Amino acid sequence: VIEVFFDVCVQDINRRNFWLRYIDYIEEFRISGSMAVKLSLNSDYRISGMFQNYFIETNSRKVKTAALILYIRNKVFVEFSDLGSLYIYNKENNVVRTLNKKRSIDNINDLKDTSLLQAVESDYEYYYYNHEGCMRHAGYWQDRLDKWFTNRLNIYV
Repeated sequence: VIEVFFDVCVQDINRRNFWLRYIDYIEEFRISGSMAVKLSLNSDYRISGMFQNYFIETNSRKVKTAALILYIRNKVFVEFSDLGSLYIYNKENNVVRTLNKKRSIDNINDLKDTSLLQAVESDYEYYYYNHEGCMRHAGYWQDRLDKWFTNRLNIYV
């Protein structure tokens, strides 16, 4: 599902390969998007039909932005298909608390809490790892996120 999401919705091999390294830690997943996204994913023979129970449809029929929602320990990672940011939430956060029980949401942007700080902040001497936060896919984001996983979840890959 991760491979297909990034191949079909994102076309970013670096992001796909990053998450595949963490595959053994993913406890649960969801995909959210419009009917157009659902049809695109369903047309891929690798997952055709198997992701239906994990899809959260938005009320928008045509918006192409989709989200891959990954549950790892007590965190929920929301990875969007657009060039924006990855969002990391505590499972109890109101934005994601009941997603694993929903079949639809109003808008894909409901999964973006733009008031969050950066997941990894730096003062050029030290790094600070917030429990929740966002991370833009720029610079050495993979290295920063790897360090976040090490610091916050004691996960080493």
